[in-house]
Amino acid sequence: MSTTFSTAQHQAYVLHKRAYSETSLIVELFIRDVGKKTLIAKGARRKKSQFSGILEPFNQLRVNWSGRSSLATLTLAERCQEPVQLVSKRLFCGLYLNELIMNLLTHDDPHQHLFDHYQHCIHALQSSLDLELLLRQFELTLLEQIGYGLQLEHEGQNGEPVVAEKRYRYLSDQGLVTVERTDLTTITGSTLIALLRGEALTDQQKREAKLLLRGIIDNCLEGKPLRSRDLFRTIQTS
Repeated sequence: MSTTFSTAQHQAYVLHKRAYSETSLIVELFIRDVGKKTLIAKGARRKKSQFSGILEPFNQLRVNWSGRSSLATLTLAERCQEPVQLVSKRLFCGLYLNELIMNLLTHDDPHQHLFDHYQHCIHALQSSLDLELLLRQFELTLLEQIGYGLQLEHEGQNGEPVVAEKRYRYLSDQGLVTVERTDLTTITGSTLIALLRGEALTDQQKREAKLLLRGIIDNCLEGKPLRSRDLFRTIQTS
């Protein structure tokens, strides 16, 4: 097994953590110039640990590590700024972004542009008045970064530009195709245009965009459930 050492400090966000033995934690990090990485934080569960209160989701950190590449040891974690405070719906939106990264990115595969977009979204979640658009923009960026970028400006077979008044269905092997029927699997050209431009969406457009991207992301997840979705449904029905 190869041994790797990090001598520089790296920008990172905590995605998830879980207990490891009686005193340590396994931490999933999203590191700007490295990508997703799993590290062990030894002794992090002790009250006097150097990591106490640091390894929390949405904390922006400076980190480094050493040890075996399969499960290296976190040696430094320092906050870069005050923690992002997310509550209620905004919290579950943040957890959703974290789950997408954990499930769709491979380890040690750098995605600097996605990291910067994630950083923007996490801060914007604190005050944004349009959470739906924020999530859809992140989903589009994520899909592009992992090789599933969507061509939403033109029809897949003939290359005709999307027309606001038409309805479309997105097929994984063809892209956008024009349809006559209106159902839950179709989306209007006006929604596609607004989504690509980052414009405010109507309630109907939000539903269409959400269903479109959920279907594509679920296909990428290959059946893996997202706990953040279940938690969000729970608070909506409680």
